[in-house]
Amino acid sequence: MGKVYSMTIKFLDSKRISALTSDVANIPTFEDDFSSADNWVDVGSNVGVNTSTDVIDWSTPTGSSQLDLTSHDLVTVNNTEWVFRCKLVIDNLTQGSSTEQQQLAIGLSDGNQTIDGTESQKFNGLRFQVNNSSKNIRHISFDGGNPFGAGGGIFSTAISETTFYIELKGNGSTSFTASLYSDSSYSTLIETDTRNPLTPDMRYIKIYSQTEGSSANHTFNGTIDDVKFYNGVSSLTNKPTNVQDNSILVEKDTGRRYWSSVGTQPDTITKDSQ
Repeated sequence: MGKVYSMTIKFLDSKRISALTSDVANIPTFEDDFSSADNWVDVGSNVGVNTSTDVIDWSTPTGSSQLDLTSHDLVTVNNTEWVFRCKLVIDNLTQGSSTEQQQLAIGLSDGNQTIDGTESQKFNGLRFQVNNSSKNIRHISFDGGNPFGAGGGIFSTAISETTFYIELKGNGSTSFTASLYSDSSYSTLIETDTRNPLTPDMRYIKIYSQTEGSSANHTFNGTIDDVKFYNGVSSLTNKPTNVQDNSILVEKDTGRRYWSSVGTQPDTITKDSQ
């Protein structure tokens, strides 16, 4: 359920609420708790859905040149406005002596799992890279390039053994913003950067893990969880407060009903048809 606008939403009684469609627009088009593979396609053994722990596990192997990935087809994505969010946990990070990179890239691409991270593609996302002298995060936006090629804006924030909440979003037809937050409500911003272009025709969530060469000896691994994708919007608003469990919200302009489940907040409500 989207932000409460005082002019349109009405708390009719303790568990009955009315609003306009715009008030409940920010329900994810796609989200995943990874209790099943859910059509993710894994290539290689170092990135993939773990249905035992309900996360995506990722790691960068040492002592070998390797590039693995997992991919999910969103099928239909607005060319100018969308928001992608996920929780990135970095469990282990140790810099070795090698100048060769070990890297993780997260973003949207126009290419499916047959297009690896060294091949030309459209890609908007973030790249996390570790070698003997740096632990960089890069904001990358390619309309024909590769996620592990040169370029991209370097964040001042360094990689560490911590949890980042990542938000990627298209801002209309001209730009793309990548942001890092420290909390699951995406209210405490660590750093943000906006770049051009926002490339069209992207429909695949892609998570790449790469080890650059045979001498790489760094430790870099973790998990990804809480994946959510919102299609056709360029910003998300906070959920309303003071809504009781088992509440019902009725859209005044469509007649659709939304239910809040026990123990959840309204951003996890389910929607009935008219």
